[in-house]
Amino acid sequence: MPVRILLLRRERALFLALCVFAGLASSCAVIVAIREIAFALTDRVAGQHFAWPVFIAALVVTVLGGLCSQVTLSHIGARIMHDLRSQVVARIMHLPYETHERLGASHMHAILSEDVAKASSALGTLPSFVVCAGLVAFGFGYLLLLSPVHFVGVAAVLLVGMSVARYASARLGRTLREARTDEDEMQGLYRALIEGAKEFRLSAGRRQRFIESTFAPLSLRLASRKRASGILWGATVQWNNFVFFMLLAMAAVLPNQLSLGNASTLTTYALVLLLLRGPMMALMEMVPTLVAGKVALERLARFEQPRLPSERADVTEPTVRSLALRALRFRYPVDADEQPVSIGPIDLQLTAGKIVFVTGGNGSGKTTLAKLLSGLYAASEGSVLLNDVALGLDSALMLRRCVSAIHSDFFVMPFETAASARSPMLSQWIQLLGLEDKLSAAGGWQSAPRLSQGQRKRLALVNLLADDKPVCIFDEWAADQDRSRRELFYRRFLPELAAMKKLVIVVTHDSDYFDVADTIVHMKDMQISFVKENEK
Repeated sequence: MPVRILLLRRERALFLALCVFAGLASSCAVIVAIREIAFALTDRVAGQHFAWPVFIAALVVTVLGGLCSQVTLSHIGARIMHDLRSQVVARIMHLPYETHERLGASHMHAILSEDVAKASSALGTLPSFVVCAGLVAFGFGYLLLLSPVHFVGVAAVLLVGMSVARYASARLGRTLREARTDEDEMQGLYRALIEGAKEFRLSAGRRQRFIESTFAPLSLRLASRKRASGILWGATVQWNNFVFFMLLAMAAVLPNQLSLGNASTLTTYALVLLLLRGPMMALMEMVPTLVAGKVALERLARFEQPRLPSERADVTEPTVRSLALRALRFRYPVDADEQPVSIGPIDLQLTAGKIVFVTGGNGSGKTTLAKLLSGLYAASEGSVLLNDVALGLDSALMLRRCVSAIHSDFFVMPFETAASARSPMLSQWIQLLGLEDKLSAAGGWQSAPRLSQGQRKRLALVNLLADDKPVCIFDEWAADQDRSRRELFYRRFLPELAAMKKLVIVVTHDSDYFDVADTIVHMKDMQISFVKENEK
């Protein structure tokens, strides 16, 4: 995600140029105003008059230029933050699902909550940094033109000061990178704390081990690195204060003691340096933000991953008459030192209007098969045939267009539930599923924490109905339902879907309802053990 792309889009480049121009114009005007004040202070005895028109004009340019620069900075910063967030969200949205699983929720949550915020803040600060740096550079350039001899002492102090500050900045960046890695680990612990609530409460020993052996050492290490970064930052600020006053002494006090230069030059030097203290301190205050932003941008750049093929949302899903898998294999991505795991070869023929149950023990490959059929996983080998036509390299994309699914680790989309509640057929099913009191008059829904797992699954069922796609996949949907709703799901809901000529695929252990299926596919050891056709 190159910064130059975010900054130098055509319309933004114009605003950036206007910002820099206005900032430099304001800087020039400030120098002019200070020069007039210096002349008045030193030449008043000689009878020279204060140049009020020049001074007022300089003040007007200073105010207008500064205001224009600030307004432009605000505009650029806001747009950059929006664009960066949009790019990261789009990038995560288009990750292949197996990549999404491999990265993990805590890593991506840290990227969204930490890296995007820090990178956005840094990019929003960058134009202001450029303006302040321009003012400082222009001010020192003016001092060089005013008196090269005096500037030699200023440059010597400045060189030493910048060298030390650069070293401190490098140390600060390294410390922040280490702290950022620890923050990733901390996000994982937070997730364990929340999602492992039952397990923690069932074991006092587990709670103690988590606090004492896992959380506390990481928290102390993170606190130590945060403390180190704060000390480095504070030392850098105080060092810059020291350097500034040394600059003031070298430029204005020492030459006066050595009878070098006239009063006008020394006064101008002192006033300009006093003026530059504000921008110089602002630059130093921006350093931690910019360093943290640089670290975040480096992490975001490493977040470059393969993307899903682009697809349009308005493409109509194809009609499905049959779906077949031929010698299909999928290999899980593993590290070099891990044992490879794969499913297949899978050979399976499915027909629209039929109910297919996928059964088998834990670890037999049922869920992986469901993800292959839904297009979440792209096959490593083999072919997928839709209506007896091979889909080719885009088979996963075509499957996603045809499939609606409720997987075991599902998530309910509230905005889809709100939209789907308007359909008469869906309203009937909302009532049958006992959800009418969970939907507000506006079509919204109660917040997820107040809904049981079973209620959330029933809301997901409403969303699946609203999708109205030709292939419907359910992974252990009935596991959290009471007996009456299981009966409703297996005896009424699934047959109604099949009557609508949909291909219905159900991953299940509910042997009491195997008679509902037209076909039973049994999985064992990551392969199809047998396929049984029920006579009806």
